Amino acid sequence: MKKVNVKRTDGSVATMNYDDLCHDLGIIPNIKFVAVTTRQTVSFTAGKPDEIGYLKRMCREKGYVMAKSLAG
Repeated sequence: MKKVNVKRTDGSVATMNYDDLCHDLGIIPNIKFVAVTTRQTVSFTAGKPDEIGYLKRMCREKGYVMAKSLAG
């Protein structure tokens, strides 16, 4: 499984499997909707506005730093 490093809003960096990150965000890993940028922030590949809104909400709840493309 692919390991990813993801920045958290408290300044730490979480190292976890991609699947674990998706599960923590409440998203099915196999659809490859969640993306982790080279800056270790959470982004998305493609999706409907309500799906993107859900990802934003979950990032806030779980304490992950969002990419500018997601936060904007």
